[in-house]
Amino acid sequence: WLTWGGNIHFIPQKRLTGIIFEGFIGYRRDLFAKIVERFNVNLVWMPTTLLNMLKGLGEESVRGDISSLRLILNTGEPLNPGTWKWLRENMPDVIIADSYWMTEYGFPIASTPFGLGEIPYKPGSAGLKFFGVNVVDDDGKPLPPDQKGYIVLSMLNPAMGRLWNDPNMERFIKIYTSRFPNYVYTGDYGFYDEDGYLYVLGRADDIIVTGGNRVGTLEIEGILVSNPNIAEAAVVGYTKEGKNKISAFIVLKPGSVMSKEDVVKYLSERGFSVDDIFFVRRLPKTKSAKIMRRLLRSLLVDEPLGDISALDDVNVINELKEVIKNE
Repeated sequence: WLTWGGNIHFIPQKRLTGIIFEGFIGYRRDLFAKIVERFNVNLVWMPTTLLNMLKGLGEESVRGDISSLRLILNTGEPLNPGTWKWLRENMPDVIIADSYWMTEYGFPIASTPFGLGEIPYKPGSAGLKFFGVNVVDDDGKPLPPDQKGYIVLSMLNPAMGRLWNDPNMERFIKIYTSRFPNYVYTGDYGFYDEDGYLYVLGRADDIIVTGGNRVGTLEIEGILVSNPNIAEAAVVGYTKEGKNKISAFIVLKPGSVMSKEDVVKYLSERGFSVDDIFFVRRLPKTKSAKIMRRLLRSLLVDEPLGDISALDDVNVINELKEVIKNE
């Protein structure tokens, strides 16, 4: 993963000490706090799913002497407002920040800046978009603030053309510039507000047209995880029997009880809906703790799973199959 490849080089340059934890940080409720306390951790760079997990584990996950901790930087996916609020309430002295990258691009697309005075962080955003970041419509025309579209970059990175030892850059052109010429296409869908804060709503391939509106799966996930009873959620869009559908996979917090009717009501009160709801014990994740939504989609439409070498625990596949089968 690019972030740790960078950290291996940058941490020693800054004369800092890097801490890499091997194993599942949710193995014990207080494990995160114990690591921070033992090693006097100042800065934490964590994927979104692990921050959601801390919320799911409850207050004990951040209790103890964590006074050394100054900043938590989220990466991997947008941090939903519910988790951000929980982290702020339980760690009021810690800055909760965000950043948005393309691993292969090698440079931040949006982030929470520091050292530039009082620049507030807006929950749900990826921070301020950098120069050359645009949101365009289906025809590649730039959109004004608060209009949903495709996130593209006007600053080309020539080194990306050498990713696959492709001398003519044919693969680069096909994947990144054929959809919107003169731009690098991120594959993400979102918008920016009048202050320049960028909001990523999900992968463009995951955007579903329902009721005449385009809905991002991450929008619905953010709503679900804001519920105090829900620890984690994954929402996937797919087409089955000629119909566009949206399914939600939900992990409840320990000791919490919630019915499908409760979920339907909670979503409808906020202007959203899904077709199916599955309560699961855990979600399929990569070894770097990212949710494998494509795996959920493949299980729902009964397609080959493809490459699962990055899956942290293959046993979760049979668990999910059983849940889907029994619905």
